[in-house]
Amino acid sequence: MTEDDVPALVDLHLEVFKGYDNTMMGVGYLTNLYRTLACHSACISIVALEDGKLAGWIGGVWDWLSFQKALVRRNILGTPLILLSILKNKPAMIAKAFSFVWQVVLEFVRRSKRPEVPREGTAASRAAALLVIGVKPRSQNQGVGQSMMEGFEGLILSKGFTGISLSTATDNEAGNRVFQKAGYVLYRTNGGVNYYSKHLTKKVGA
Repeated sequence: MTEDDVPALVDLHLEVFKGYDNTMMGVGYLTNLYRTLACHSACISIVALEDGKLAGWIGGVWDWLSFQKALVRRNILGTPLILLSILKNKPAMIAKAFSFVWQVVLEFVRRSKRPEVPREGTAASRAAALLVIGVKPRSQNQGVGQSMMEGFEGLILSKGFTGISLSTATDNEAGNRVFQKAGYVLYRTNGGVNYYSKHLTKKVGA
């Protein structure tokens, strides 16, 4: 994934994830989200192409705190537009929005400090997080998602991490089936969200 992919990623996100909370935060937020996933050193993100066009994407992080701070910094100036987008599209999200704004305010106060460098995970916390995976409608059920997940897991292993965590809505039947089929284990359900994890092992001969 590169910064050049960002406009197409935002368009595809709007098509695939209609009604999702982060979609309700607006195009500006999504642009900053994918720009961070594409450019920040704490992120591991790839895209799938068909005939030179974007068919799917997967993005994750190995240092959540560093990623979150980078995302907040990118959204400082766009905060008013994010709030307006939420009020227009999904007013029930306003509490979550103000939580994000509070992070933005705190980051604004700390802006003068030296930028943080992503930390290498410790032996006790060698796990990464899968944040988003999507496949354009016409390319679904053709193995694109599975191929991306295998590639993503390979990159995670190559960086020395041994596990992946992720979450998805309990009513996302398709997503839950895909993750369970891929070997992710459901370990907790809370507030309409399923939480999964997977231990990674290198394949023999790899």
